Amino acid sequence: MMMTMMMTTLTTRTARASAIIAAFLFVITRGGGGQNRISNCDNPQPARVARRAWRHAPILLLAAAVALAGSLLLPGGAGELRPTHAHNNANRLTAVQSVAITSTPANNTDYRAGENITVQVTFDIAIGRFAAVPAPAVNPYLRITIGGANCDAPPPSSAPNTTTVTYTCAVTSSHYDNDGISVARTALFGAHSHRHNPGDPWVIMSYDHNDQALPNTLTSAQASHKVNAHFTDYDTDGDNLIEISTTAQLDAVRYDLDGNGVGDGTGATATSNQANFDLAFPATNRAPGMGCRTTCNGYELANDLDFDENDDGMITSADADFYNSGAGWTPIGTLDAPYTSTFQGNGHTISNLFINSSALWVGLFGYNRGTISSVGLPNASVTGDINSFNQHVVAPLVGAQRGGGISFCWATGSVSSAIADASGSNGKILGGLAGSLLTNAYLRASWSRATVTAQSPAGGVRAGGLVGSQTGGSDVLASYAAGAVSGGQGANTHNGGLVGYMTSSGTTVAASYSSGAVSAGTGATEIGGLIGRATTHPAITNSYWDRQTSGQTGAGGGGTAKTTAQLQTTPATAYTGDFANWNVNVDGVAGNDNPWHFGSSSEYPILQFGFNAHSIAQQQGVVGATDYDADD
Repeated sequence: MMMTMMMTTLTTRTARASAIIAAFLFVITRGGGGQNRISNCDNPQPARVARRAWRHAPILLLAAAVALAGSLLLPGGAGELRPTHAHNNANRLTAVQSVAITSTPANNTDYRAGENITVQVTFDIAIGRFAAVPAPAVNPYLRITIGGANCDAPPPSSAPNTTTVTYTCAVTSSHYDNDGISVARTALFGAHSHRHNPGDPWVIMSYDHNDQALPNTLTSAQASHKVNAHFTDYDTDGDNLIEISTTAQLDAVRYDLDGNGVGDGTGATATSNQANFDLAFPATNRAPGMGCRTTCNGYELANDLDFDENDDGMITSADADFYNSGAGWTPIGTLDAPYTSTFQGNGHTISNLFINSSALWVGLFGYNRGTISSVGLPNASVTGDINSFNQHVVAPLVGAQRGGGISFCWATGSVSSAIADASGSNGKILGGLAGSLLTNAYLRASWSRATVTAQSPAGGVRAGGLVGSQTGGSDVLASYAAGAVSGGQGANTHNGGLVGYMTSSGTTVAASYSSGAVSAGTGATEIGGLIGRATTHPAITNSYWDRQTSGQTGAGGGGTAKTTAQLQTTPATAYTGDFANWNVNVDGVAGNDNPWHFGSSSEYPILQFGFNAHSIAQQQGVVGATDYDADD
């Protein structure tokens, strides 16, 4: 546009010079006599005039040249367009000026290929003084960056005389959960992009009709787009955990044991696993990467789940989805293919878990190398139907935990087994929450009220109210069990109120207790109120059992016996006396967490840190109990 204005001015001033020259030629050609010829033989008078005109031609030509130079160099009258600010350094800008999107919300927005993104831009001047839009070489476009991809949006075909202009840009590739979009101005409407020398920053200039250089700052921009309109987001909170809302989605976790949202395996196995996974998380309109901000690394519950589909209080064939011909839930993970990622319950529950399995590792998770936290299993019914000479591990939450750990979890209901290994050397490991803790696994701030029963005519039993067997440097911290433990007979039966069997230096139990009844069949000699049997120097510190309610007065594998009154303390004795070392760190973040609530003189200690009101009520056995951790 500036070039157009310059050309217009040049043409006007050239016309003035042309008029002078035309007058000169007119005089010559007319010869001063009004005839259109230089000489005329019939009339010698014009010829004499013409000869006199030619004698003055140098003077006239010089006058015409001066007139032409003046027309080109000297300023003209009012209203003319002059690029007097074309090299004004005060108006020099870099080629691209960024501006933030001011719409709310700008984050978590879906942009899908083929859609148009509308961006409203506000300039600090009224633009649109020129009807025509400059060619792209003059950069009148707005650059919109979405998810790292640039989209150069042209302005409307004519610019309104306003500070606000709406640009529209077509999205070429899908972007999900984008952290906002950015907008950059490359030039204004009706602007001329100029630079003094190659490589210099661009000088963006605009002119009004009074020949004033206008300011050209891009002051704000606003993007309008419907949030989460097109994709199904399985990570709405952006924590890289895939959200589970149904039992079918919970079941699909077995096809993605590393938690990245992609079916496990290679070749045909991967294809099969992906197809099964997609049944619960349909691929149609599924957000890229499941909606995870970077890479998904596990699962979390978005709400409570219940396997009792018809709400009749029991799991039968009427509960078609997971009755499974009486076998119930199939545990997630095996020794050869364990679960290896994060499972976060967010304080939710999975009710009425039903398992009647002959698998080696029985529980919601059969074999886990990842972490499980903040999930409750009310009214679980878990049975290990043991029919081989192998060792079977049975519990509600996890059969075997190797490495990784469990925290802020709980269970109620029942755990049992049938038919022991007649050799007595293998057999059953049963726990009220976890079967076996192996190789540096941890269990912290967790509890169980499930009853544990080893139904067997022979030995080979390790049963605990919380954990069946604990080895390899694993630890239990700030946890308790209140369910009864029974069953087994013979010398190889190891039953404990909290842990059935402990071994290895570095294996520990601390700041924990049990209050459930503990018993065993004929010939069982290694049972204890807290620990059934402990070998090879594990450490048991500041941990107790109720010798009255347990029926066990002997030390068994370790721990300290207390009366009911001693364990049912009052608030005044919190973290003093026997409980002086119970204020411990259970979440791995610096500082002790005050994990216990000691209640009244008729209540056992319960866990408060990391638990919501529902869990508190379950622990106290009442409805509507006080939430001692209201912020979870």
